[in-house]
Formats: sequence, structure tokens, C-alpha cells
Amino acid sequence: MTRTGGRAIAIALLAVWAGCAGQAPLELDPARLGPARDIVAASLTALGGMERWRQAHAINAQAIVRMIDPNGQAWITFQRQEIDVAGGRLSALADSGNGQWRAVVDTRGRLPWGTRGLGPDSQRRRQVTESLSLLLRRVQGPFALLTGPVMCVSAEPLRLEGKRLLRVGVEAAETGETAYYFDPVTGLLRYVTAGSEQPGGDGTVTIYEYAMLANGVTFPTRIRVVKVGKYALIGDQALLEVDYGSVKFD
Repeated sequence: MTRTGGRAIAIALLAVWAGCAGQAPLELDPARLGPARDIVAASLTALGGMERWRQAHAINAQAIVRMIDPNGQAWITFQRQEIDVAGGRLSALADSGNGQWRAVVDTRGRLPWGTRGLGPDSQRRRQVTESLSLLLRRVQGPFALLTGPVMCVSAEPLRLEGKRLLRVGVEAAETGETAYYFDPVTGLLRYVTAGSEQPGGDGTVTIYEYAMLANGVTFPTRIRVVKVGKYALIGDQALLEVDYGSVKFD
């Protein structure tokens, strides 16, 4: 999953973890979370507890990022990232087949660009901007429901892909999320949808896989974004795949 000899990524997740040290712990705000309060609380516990995440100054890891265009052509990079959510940005230093490049994005995709190896290819830059901005939002997982411009409006049980899940519908005009799907047994966030969930549409589904770290924290070691399927919610057309390894909390 990782390249031997690859260097570490430094990730500082969420302003509430990095920027609120010494302040009162965040509350599970009923006005923001509404009917999703209990499942969000269970999800934070499943990840190792809010306090443990808040106390982390950085998360070191290695990543392989696959950005996939509509024709199915994958562009694979080995990245060292720094996600500073207190400052609202992600900085990526990557090695690819044609050299090394560096990019900085925020959650809205604004990009102060510095690069070596990519050149002035505007299409490639746009692909990097969109992919890394999406990753910045998705790596927050359920914490985004505490701090981001997202309001929970419903929580209802259903079955998806043969699994019992709790669908939390959200209003997120700024970032486009539609729903968060939680495992009601483990509390873990399994899927996030954005855009239309109607089969055959242009919506997307983010799929999470987790591993428990040595410090007892559960971390999303694989994040996949796929297009909504032609006949079902979860389709086969991948848009972004990220594998994290050698994850260490500092």
C-alpha cells in the first residue's frame, strides 16, 4: 500500500483538534446535529474519542493517490501531505512519473500553486485541485458535522449493499454533501454522498475503510470516491482512491 522509502505526510486535522487546545471541549450541538446527535457521538467514540483527536498536533502517514479521469485513465502519485484545517488548507508534495510537484488547496479549491514537473497544464491542475479539496473534506469524516457548514436534518435506518445503516440527511449548500451513512453497530462512518443520489445521475459516493492504530485511534486508511451507479447508489466508476499507510499520531 505504501512505497518503501517514502517520506511522511504531516496532517493536522480540523481546527477543533489543532486550534482549540485549552478551550472547553466541543459540544454535540443539538441545533446542528438534530436527530443525528446519538449516532455522531457513537461515531466519535468509535474513532477513539474526540479528546484524543483534539490533542493530536499532527498525523504522520504515507499515501498513494489515484486521480481517475472520466475515461478511466488513472494518474497515480506518491504524496506527502500537510493538512492544516485550522488554516483550512491541504499542502501536497508528490512524486509522479514526470517529476515532482507541489500544490496547496483549501476546501473550496482555491489554489496557490507551486509546481515542478507538471508544467502549465490547466486541466491537470484542475484535477489536482478538485481531488485534493474533496480529500480535505472527506478525511474529516464525522467531525465535519461538528464544525463545517453542514446541518443534519434527518436520521433513518435502511439497508444498503446488504448492510444495515443509518442514513443522516444533511443540508450542505456550500460543500454539496447529501447524506452521511453510519454503521449503527460499530458507529463508523461508511459512506458520504454528494449531489444527487438518483441512480444514473452525477452524484458521488465516498467509501471508507478503517484500521486501528497502535494508540487505539481508528483511522480511514482507504478512501474511495465513486460515481453514483447507473442502477444502484454505489457505482463502479472510480474517481479518486487514496491509501494511507504508516500512520502515526504526534
